Amino acid sequence: MDRFIKLLLFAVPIAAIVGLVIFIARPDLITTGPRVVLEEKLRAAQTDFPCPDYAYIREHILSGGPPKDGIPAVDKPDYVNASEAELPDSTIVFGISLPGFVAAYPKPIMVWHEVVNDEHDDLPISITYCPLTRSALGFFGRSLGVTGTLYNNNLIMYDRATTSRIPQLTGVGIDGELCGQLLPTFPVRTTTWGKWRSKHPQTLVLTTNTGYRRDYKTDPYAEYYQNDDVYFPLTTESMALPPKSMVLGLELNDESAAVPLDGFLENYPDGITFILGGGLVTVWWDTELQLLRADDDVKQMEVFWFAWFAQHPETKIIH
Repeated sequence: MDRFIKLLLFAVPIAAIVGLVIFIARPDLITTGPRVVLEEKLRAAQTDFPCPDYAYIREHILSGGPPKDGIPAVDKPDYVNASEAELPDSTIVFGISLPGFVAAYPKPIMVWHEVVNDEHDDLPISITYCPLTRSALGFFGRSLGVTGTLYNNNLIMYDRATTSRIPQLTGVGIDGELCGQLLPTFPVRTTTWGKWRSKHPQTLVLTTNTGYRRDYKTDPYAEYYQNDDVYFPLTTESMALPPKSMVLGLELNDESAAVPLDGFLENYPDGITFILGGGLVTVWWDTELQLLRADDDVKQMEVFWFAWFAQHPETKIIH
């Protein structure tokens, strides 16, 4: 009994001190209880950025196989000058031309990494390529990683600063802090190294010194490009064009259009101008780079038709 009394006399002051500390620091725990406070915090964490407008996309995300960052972005790109590059002229490259910075990213490297992060004028830039939708696009202002997941077969990236997920084709955050935010973009031109170097003799070119060991002499998607297979389910489909025909996808002021590459030069040797999103857009065949392009201020990318339509079912086709 004496022992119990001694323990009681010792415990009561301690409990009182703890209670006083809690009352001063966390009065909410006194009034509601710790379990209720914890549940409220969990709910708040889940609803800070609920992003309901993009719930449909999130519900149709599929695993592409690799885990997050299982396809590693290149974060420390190594370049050489065009005169130092040992690339066959026929190598497909993704070229960018920004004020004061011209560079080419060989497809044999991009298929293994899908994202290259860099800086230009103290601003983060990302060059992205999705092999399953055959789409290349540049983004300003974020350092991006590869989630390993897909929406309509298209690469879903994530922003390193906020972890918000961003499908490449739309460039819009679908959850987290970037919910509903559209990332600014810049064009990426798909052409051959020979043609790009000829037009931009001062260009830099990404080397295989990526920090990773990959077989950059092989393309794991080579057969996929040549057949009609689409690996993962689509939310919507259109037979208006062959699924894997290439189009120039265009977006302006919330409106979209698709211009088929096949037959364009024959049908429109001088280009074509049409209204999109309340503005005039001109599309023409670049004879130097042998590709279809539009004005730089229009969001644009070459892409498989099935992928463009799945992301833009309201798109119009410019024949």
